[in-house]
Amino acid sequence: MSITQRTRHVCRIAHWVLTGGILSTIEVTTQWADGHVVVVNKPAGVPTHRPDPAIVGVVERLEAELGEKLGVHHRLDAATSGVLVFSRSKDAAKSLARTFESHSGGKHYLAVVIGRPPLGSGLLEHQLSKTPRDGRILVQESEGAEALSRYKVLAFAGPYTLCELEPITGRTHQLRVQMAAIGCPILGDTLYGGGVGPGRMLLHAWTLRIQHPVDGAVTFKAAPPDLMDPASFSLVKLLGALLEHNVASEPDKNKDDAYSLATPDRSGLADVKLERYGSVAAIRVYERDLPYARIRWSDLDLATLGEALLERTWCEGAWVIRHPLHSAESAPEPAPLAFGVVPAAPYCVGEEGVRYEISLQAGLGCGLYLDQGENRRRVQALASQRNVLNLFSYTCAFSVAAAVGGASGTTSVDSSKAALDWGRRNFEANGLELGPHRFYKDDVMAVLERLKRRGERFGLVICDPPSFGRAGKRTFSLKKDLGDLMQACLAVVEPGGALLFCVNHSELSGDLLRRVFQACSHEAGVDIVSHSLTVGEGGPLAVGTELKSLWAEVG
Repeated sequence: MSITQRTRHVCRIAHWVLTGGILSTIEVTTQWADGHVVVVNKPAGVPTHRPDPAIVGVVERLEAELGEKLGVHHRLDAATSGVLVFSRSKDAAKSLARTFESHSGGKHYLAVVIGRPPLGSGLLEHQLSKTPRDGRILVQESEGAEALSRYKVLAFAGPYTLCELEPITGRTHQLRVQMAAIGCPILGDTLYGGGVGPGRMLLHAWTLRIQHPVDGAVTFKAAPPDLMDPASFSLVKLLGALLEHNVASEPDKNKDDAYSLATPDRSGLADVKLERYGSVAAIRVYERDLPYARIRWSDLDLATLGEALLERTWCEGAWVIRHPLHSAESAPEPAPLAFGVVPAAPYCVGEEGVRYEISLQAGLGCGLYLDQGENRRRVQALASQRNVLNLFSYTCAFSVAAAVGGASGTTSVDSSKAALDWGRRNFEANGLELGPHRFYKDDVMAVLERLKRRGERFGLVICDPPSFGRAGKRTFSLKKDLGDLMQACLAVVEPGGALLFCVNHSELSGDLLRRVFQACSHEAGVDIVSHSLTVGEGGPLAVGTELKSLWAEVG
């Protein structure tokens, strides 16, 4: 039976937009209305029913429009769009109640997920339970409520997949949790790892089959939003929507020209961080294996992203930096990818009024790690009249920030002469005399031992070690050497001084860093006045390489 044989109209649903507290209206298309049922195509962002007095849901507005009470037999999350049916008669209420209680109604959803499911189609079986702390649903090994769903791959677009999902059981957040459990969170699902996405969760109730009290079995189909349309699903559209929602079209006038633009945990750009270095956007791609899914950006996909950045944002060039996180030991160095105008020579960028030389062709760091920006600001604020020790100093950015902040002197230690020479140029770029600033090309542990023997102490010690390293004949492993390194750092902090210790290692959590610090300070007999731990944003989805920073004040 065609929908046009029944009533079709548009009503307006008033609700509170929570982000702005402004009363807004969203159109909800009524797909079918007769004496027994009303079927609507609910847009994302509108709740099925009123969650509190300040917010009006679909059912309340429809009841006001129709002047009658409606029966609610199933719900869609506010973030989900698509088919919703309400009963208007007792016969329809009984029929719909039987349909949804027995899970015999055919429900099919469309979802854009991050990554690729393990197979072209499959059955998902999990045990789910609700966490009392934040209301999220978690997968349990046993003793949870059984959740069954089917999935089918419809199309691929770069690292994203359009899937058709069919819930067999009816658990809360079932599809969202189960797709996240196989390493494929739904794009835009902030609760389960899909980032903000294009401003909404890309989950749409596509078709619904019910038993109509007069017409028998009837299937309703809600036209999907453009980003989820199987006929036109494309990476170009997805990236355009993601950039529009997550990256400003113009540079931030309140910042200098080096800062983070978008992180995967927030934006939903699969395993990609975007950073601004002057007129160029750096595209950091984290290449890794997931337990179930494989997220991969081909050169063509990255070209699509680069061109989208040039077309939709302020940047004049884009440069791809690959971060290999998988287990391949001898993978060949990938060819560089550049789009638009990318300077071949080193150039300077600004952060909080401090100038740093960067080179996009220099490898992973470019000369300046932007995730340390907040720590550099804090170092600059604390450094006045302090003698500062910067370990694993790389291009000496912390030392420069300390010198600009009025440090009485800095000591930068790194095993790379080229990095220390780069650091000297950073001092010169800011008009700083090199006299009170020392540069040691040496093994950090050896330097710490010498400093301890000589009785040298520092008002601020900064340690930002790599996960692995080599200096001369010595091999360094952060996972193995963390405790020894922490103790050696504490031994050269003067009373009243401060320690900043940072890690990015995926197997070293913030909690572990805190426990090691507490054990080391206790064993060394160091009085700790206070300490704080921050975990930065922007680590690749589910990898754990986000920056963990521990600040401590020594008594």
